[in-house]
Amino acid sequence: MIYKEELLRDKLELVDALQQLGVAYHFKDEINCVITNIYKSMDQISLFATLDDLYEVSLLFRLLRMHGFSVQEDVFKSYLDDKGNYKAKLYSDNIKEMISLYQASFFAKEGEKVLEMTRHLTTKHLTNFLESSKYDNSRLKEQVAHALELPLNWRMQRLHTRWFIEQYKTDEQIRPALWELAVLDFNSIQNLYKKELKQVSRWWTDLRLYEKLPFIRDRLVENYIWSVGFAFEPEHSSYRIAMTQAICLITTIDDIYDVYGSLDELEVFTNAIQQWDVTATEGLPENFRMCILALFNTVEHRSSEVLKEKGLNITPYLRRAVIN
Repeated sequence: MIYKEELLRDKLELVDALQQLGVAYHFKDEINCVITNIYKSMDQISLFATLDDLYEVSLLFRLLRMHGFSVQEDVFKSYLDDKGNYKAKLYSDNIKEMISLYQASFFAKEGEKVLEMTRHLTTKHLTNFLESSKYDNSRLKEQVAHALELPLNWRMQRLHTRWFIEQYKTDEQIRPALWELAVLDFNSIQNLYKKELKQVSRWWTDLRLYEKLPFIRDRLVENYIWSVGFAFEPEHSSYRIAMTQAICLITTIDDIYDVYGSLDELEVFTNAIQQWDVTATEGLPENFRMCILALFNTVEHRSSEVLKEKGLNITPYLRRAVIN
């Protein structure tokens, strides 16, 4: 699909749309190939010098850095005056250009002064636009407010995708087939998330830890959302389930140490985990022993699942991760 685009700008905008619509994983190899070919086609300075405007320059810069390519902030220097400030044409009403430059500035590395100055300048300019009463483009104002709230690379991807699907629907350059794919894909993955959440909810309920330890944080859904933030793609279902279970158990143990156990109890509790021996819990209250059993059983279950699926024995590594 991306190969069919002849203009560099169209290629970049399509890649960006695929990523923000949350369907880029379907085209991962094609996207990597296109971005790599763009990077290799010519040296950085001549490549960026051929681009028409700051919108295109900043979009290419952001996509290259996002995909791990080394590109210098010097590509923006041709837009600076003798004093190191952006030339007057930057202060135009091209808000789309300003948003693109703003997003690119958040891919700065430590010590990159041009990008740091760019971030401050674009933030100020976009804030002024948002507060100005002479603009009545509500859609554009919503995009600016969304960007100022959090830049793209600071956002949880699935939450942004939900917002962007609605925005893309009213875009003048919408590709209807791509929008339909994004909607179908989003709904399909949401159904998968519901099944996963039902599975971990049943696991958490069966443990009955919250009944025996009512002081612990009972935040199953929040913990699951964290796992979605780490890896949202359908193929990472097992990872999300395992990560949610791990976060639930880690916060439970953390609460036991912070607000419940006495020093003597916690010493026995710690030794039992370090020895990975349930018999070492003798003398501890039942709720402590339930927590350790839940931890041990969950680790052993996840290990057995991996052994069946991949033929790998990860038990020693999981135990070591818990103990450390």
